[in-house]
Amino acid sequence: MLALGLSPVCGGISVEGAIATGYPENDKRGRYIATWFTFRNFGNIIGGAVSLGLNHKVNHKGKVSYQTYWAFIAIQCLGLFFGLLLSNPEKVVRDDGTRIQAPRGINWKTEGKQMWTLIWSKPILLLTPLFWYYGWIQAYPGTYLTTYFTVRSRALGSFMSAVVGSCATWLGGSLVDIPWHKSRQVRAVATFTLIAACNSATWI
Repeated sequence: MLALGLSPVCGGISVEGAIATGYPENDKRGRYIATWFTFRNFGNIIGGAVSLGLNHKVNHKGKVSYQTYWAFIAIQCLGLFFGLLLSNPEKVVRDDGTRIQAPRGINWKTEGKQMWTLIWSKPILLLTPLFWYYGWIQAYPGTYLTTYFTVRSRALGSFMSAVVGSCATWLGGSLVDIPWHKSRQVRAVATFTLIAACNSATWI
């Protein structure tokens, strides 16, 4: 599970998503995604804590100290070694005894054609506004915080957003996986509605 969250050093975000959804059984995917997000967020949690520790007395606007960036670079360099803990798909056996279907050696033309078909599929098109929103939302808070808040308060915001985000992801993953309703689709829609309501309330 540790390597699951640290897999970005091995292949990028697309591989992370494939591992988080492909390795677990269907009824554990929500919690696996939450685990992946939590480990991914470790960088933000550690980085936020380091930044807050180094800048807790900087009660004015401006840039963070160079020591903050040195600490970030050192932490990132350690990621490669943890990524080596990730198991190859053919070696993974799920708790129910099943194995992962991950064929290798697919022709790049065949894979490209399948990806093109997937991009224009209904589920992806319906999710496109959410992709756009997520890309936009990452830039706006940083600009807002830099303009109106001190270095110390920005460091605190960075740390707390990672902590609260991890907790919220675990809540969402659990609501999808725990059988409080017999239909997984109902649980997923209800969780999505809750997330959308919280996002809307935050902006309001």
